[in-house]
Amino acid sequence: MLTLGDSFSIIITTRRTGTGALFDPSAVVLRVKRPNGSISDQTNVIRDSLGTYHSDVVADDVGAWRCKAIATGDSAGSSVVAFNVASDGF
Repeated sequence: MLTLGDSFSIIITTRRTGTGALFDPSAVVLRVKRPNGSISDQTNVIRDSLGTYHSDVVADDVGAWRCKAIATGDSAGSSVVAFNVASDGF
């Protein structure tokens, strides 16, 4: 479990439907929904290699988080991950 103040990376992999081949979409956006309900788009999505990206996030609020990776272009799609942040490690 993540604790308040932890920094972590969301890894995003984009693959073509059918073949599973890695590809670079037109754009990759990481939308973050914090426990307080605010939603923001991360501006730091970094391309690591063909079809592989990451974005660093700081767990700055306690509770349930959701992150949605969105790929745009000819093979557009999205994926959601959910996790909880605790106030401390005990």
